[in-house]
Parts: sequence; structure tokens; C-alpha cells
Amino acid sequence: MGLTDFPLGALIYIFNGTMAFWYGLRMRRAYFKVGNEYSHMFFVVGVGVGIAEYLYGIAWFAPVDAKVRGLSYLIASLFLFGGLLYALKFVLRTLLFIKFEKIVTFLFPVVVALFFIAHLKAIPEPNLIEYGFINWQVQYPFDVIWSLLLFLVTVMPGIYFVLIPVAGLRAILKKIFFGLTMFLGGSGGIILVIFDSSTSLIIWGFVIQTIGFIFLGSIFLLDYFIEERES
Repeated sequence: MGLTDFPLGALIYIFNGTMAFWYGLRMRRAYFKVGNEYSHMFFVVGVGVGIAEYLYGIAWFAPVDAKVRGLSYLIASLFLFGGLLYALKFVLRTLLFIKFEKIVTFLFPVVVALFFIAHLKAIPEPNLIEYGFINWQVQYPFDVIWSLLLFLVTVMPGIYFVLIPVAGLRAILKKIFFGLTMFLGGSGGIILVIFDSSTSLIIWGFVIQTIGFIFLGSIFLLDYFIEERES
């Protein structure tokens, strides 16, 4: 097996999806226990992103051609944007941009749906590159549009979660870690799609994205160690 035979990038997506699902289902339990909007937002984001990451990765372990994997990327994007929209809506509502939130709630899904339909005419044909990383080969202008949409629902909310003041060490660290997950995960995804002509940047995109999801998984460790220390 050569350096490009095993889909390492797909395995990374599955790892990311597992972290997202784990966090989302954990927040689902918290939502049904407490019933607050904060937990519900994290639940929807985690499940949506988790499904998307699995769709990005699993197709590479099936005997299908590049078009099918490209279609899997498109379908995954619907779950990705659908889940992450809740984070943007939460941020806008918290900042009291109620009218803007209503506009985004209506307009963003419409834009994503139109993007998906138009993108069906230019389905990517991804391939494995050096060390088994994935080059999605998204055509212009779909790469730019996809990246702008991802920027809106990851990088901007990520900055918000990092900077917003909260009380308590555990809460501070958790919201910073989640903000870093959003920021790094979104930034890495944008690099993967926009700079697909550079192997080194694709690899760095995967590295940055994975570091973001490691922060997400580390939230569980924060819960365990800080609770134990405080007790």
C-alpha cells in the first residue's frame, strides 16, 4: 500500500465526526435535563456537523467512484450548514440582533439550497493526494461561495465564543475551547477548499481542522478534571 492508497483524510473526518456527535449527544442529555437554549444549540450543531463529517469520510471506504464521493460532499454540506446555522442564530440572538436573526433564519437556508442545486451541475471529483489526504477539487465559484458560507457560520461565531465574558473557570475554558473548535474547524475547511492547488496547504488545512476538533473532545476532560478538583 502506497502513501496515497489509504485515505488518511477520510479517517480524520470520521474522527472529527465522532467528536462532534459525542458532544452533540452529551448536550442533548443536558437539554432534556435543563431545557435551556444554550444546550439545544450545541446539540443541533454537534449532530449536524457530526453527520457531515461522517459523510465526508465514509464514502472513501466504499467501492464508489469520484462522482459519488463528490455527491457525498454536497449532501454533507447541507447537514453542515444546517447544523452550524444554529450557532450563528444563537450569537445574533444573544447580541440582540433579532431582526437580523430573522433575516438570516429565512435567507441562509434559501442560499444554501440554491447553492446545492447549482452545484449539482459541477459535482466535484475528489482524489487522494500525498499521504492519503483528500483534494476535493471544488470548481470556481463554488469553492468561494462554500467558503464564504462556512466563514459566516464558523469563524464569526467562533470569535464570539472565544471573546464573550462568562463567570467560572470551567465555563470560561469550555466556551474558549468551543470557540476554538468553530474557528479552527472552519478555517481548516476553508483552506482545504480554496487552496486545493497546494498539497502543503491541504495538509495544513487538515491539521488545523483536526486541532479544532481535539479542542472539542477536550471539553469532556475539562468537565472531569475541573469537577474533581473543585470537589
